[in-house]
Amino acid sequence: MQCGSNKNPSGDCERRLRLAALDAGTGNLDPTWDPAVKPLYFGVWSVLVTGSSLHIGGEFTEIHGVPQLYYGRLS
Repeated sequence: MQCGSNKNPSGDCERRLRLAALDAGTGNLDPTWDPAVKPLYFGVWSVLVTGSSLHIGGEFTEIHGVPQLYYGRLS
């Protein structure tokens, strides 16, 4: 879903910074999943899914208030 354009943005969409989950079938945003990633420079650079875990790497210092330097695993 597009929220307007760069010249005419719309405030109708939910904001997600650095990570978001989408429904594979519909492309709709999952409103219940919004991990807070505290960036160090650029934030999340890569993601990998293995089983029920999401591995993230990049320049960040914490996820949901828990110290995680450069790597985190969410399940």
